Amino acid sequence: MITLTTQLGGCEFDLSSRQNDAQTSPIVKYNGRGIDILPNETFDNIFSYLDPQDVVNSRCVSQRWKKVIDDYQIIPHFLYAFYRRCHPQKHSPNPYTVELYDSSIKGWLNKFGDEGKKSIMQLDQHLKNKLFPQILCWSIAQVLGRTKAFSCESIFTIEHSDRVINACFSPDGKHLVTASRDNTAKICGLNNRQWQKKATIQHSGWLHNACFSLDGKHLVTASCDNTAKIYGLNDGQWQKKATIKHDGMVSNACFSPDGKHLVTASRDHTAKIYGLNDGQWQEK
Repeated sequence: MITLTTQLGGCEFDLSSRQNDAQTSPIVKYNGRGIDILPNETFDNIFSYLDPQDVVNSRCVSQRWKKVIDDYQIIPHFLYAFYRRCHPQKHSPNPYTVELYDSSIKGWLNKFGDEGKKSIMQLDQHLKNKLFPQILCWSIAQVLGRTKAFSCESIFTIEHSDRVINACFSPDGKHLVTASRDNTAKICGLNNRQWQKKATIQHSGWLHNACFSLDGKHLVTASCDNTAKIYGLNDGQWQKKATIKHDGMVSNACFSPDGKHLVTASRDHTAKIYGLNDGQWQEK
């Protein structure tokens, strides 16, 4: 049996090996070297499974951690691994990510003073980089990781008469929808940096979920009233496009990546697939 003991943030690494017959070999010590003796591939494996905020925090553990992360170029390896893990088949930046950055994230980062302005300058140089979504994620985590304190400002309130079960933004960041136990889903839109109410979707039972298609042009709700409702965005207005009926409550509904299909999951033991043909949603 091999026992490995290491103090990653400190300065000692002990490796002891014990034979099956309980004989113990001498303990080998590498004083003063700490995590420096770990091979590069080990660091790649460790950091490729961390979120951006965790990598940022790792650099703040000590000067030794910071030096190792920088010397082994963990950040480029991390970005690539994180990119491949999240988008294994994509080779170009998501246009909605770039659009969201230009429309809102850049202004938000600017409020973080010199650190935010520095991040904006770096991000502007990578808008066409295929790793831009991951670079953006990393940059935001880095700014937050270096910020000691900040305050949040309430800019808009969406009111419901019962508990809100779910809330999400459209991919372009210009719309959001809330799903509530008051039997409604409410859509709000961003106009000239101001949030405004756009539409209310009414059900006869409380909602499980509401989500947008990746192009932001459609959304679907899933309700306890045994239906899922599809709404579409036309000339700035959200309009009802179709109602999917089940014999039991609809627990979930989501769109395909291309936005041309959606699937519903119900307590009636069925899932239904609908497709978009010539502007009409039809059961497949």
